[in-house]
Amino acid sequence: MVYILRGFIFILLFVMFIIAVKPTVNESYSTSKSKSWNGNSIHLRCFATGLPSPRISWYKPTNQQITTGVIIVPGGSEVTVLTATDQADYGQYKCRATNILGSDEHVINVTKLISPGPVSLTITDVEASSINVTWYKPADDGGLDVTGYLVEVSTKPPVITVNTNAVVTGLKANTLYAVKVYAKNIVGYGVGSSKIIRTQKIGKYNMKGKGKPSAPELVIALLERSPEFKLSVLLRWEEPDDNGGNISRYTIYVKEVEKKAEWTKYDNVIDSKQFEYKITKDIVYGKTYMFMVTAWNKYGESVKDEGGAKTVNTTADKATATNGRYQK
Repeated sequence: MVYILRGFIFILLFVMFIIAVKPTVNESYSTSKSKSWNGNSIHLRCFATGLPSPRISWYKPTNQQITTGVIIVPGGSEVTVLTATDQADYGQYKCRATNILGSDEHVINVTKLISPGPVSLTITDVEASSINVTWYKPADDGGLDVTGYLVEVSTKPPVITVNTNAVVTGLKANTLYAVKVYAKNIVGYGVGSSKIIRTQKIGKYNMKGKGKPSAPELVIALLERSPEFKLSVLLRWEEPDDNGGNISRYTIYVKEVEKKAEWTKYDNVIDSKQFEYKITKDIVYGKTYMFMVTAWNKYGESVKDEGGAKTVNTTADKATATNGRYQK
């Protein structure tokens, strides 16, 4: 009886050996490469076939086995890795599929992403109370799309924008300012570019320091609708610093966002003490408009502060007007 049992076990093992299959990693379904950055978590997957079903183990680029964050999924395994500040968290990860006939390995390359490099920074239109800051996208984006910029001017509140230009107002005359601009991607803000500037002087006996006025601050762009369902936009702004030349007039600019049009001069406000204007023509339903105001003195026109422009959307009122007496 013992010999029969031993023979049966031998035959069973022999059959299992004959039909067993060495592990093979399915590279089409397994992660081949990934990108990460310090403080980010990534998920790596490895799928393999074989008989008996292979056991999958994970290894860091240092060949240290990973024992935490590993879960079994149908047909394979998944590991969650936190890439910290250690450079050893980047490089070639391995998954190894093993059964009684041997093993197969698969390499996953994890590349480190970084924040953007410095921008190319220029500062123009330096007046007594305002400057125009312009920059170009960084040559090194860190391997990711740049999503925005941060502009710092000494003690002024920072400006966050997606544009490559910012007009900074409310500065003091004849004062040194440190201007810094940082580019941002998903990793964070990168290395800043900086310049030191001095604003112009103003004064009765200092003609050299006089110049164009700073840009007015547009504080309100209010959409209004009459009982006849006609639309208008009320603009209200604050008086800017004149930089030594009395304000002579204001200019109203408008553009349609959908058309990606250039700014169009709508009207001039000749009364320098008038800080309010109502646009009653050419405002129709189903549009998005942007408005901007500039100031003039004897030295010329202020910078066009697109960052301070206001947006008005008339789309929301179209359905209401359709059910009324007026539809444009």
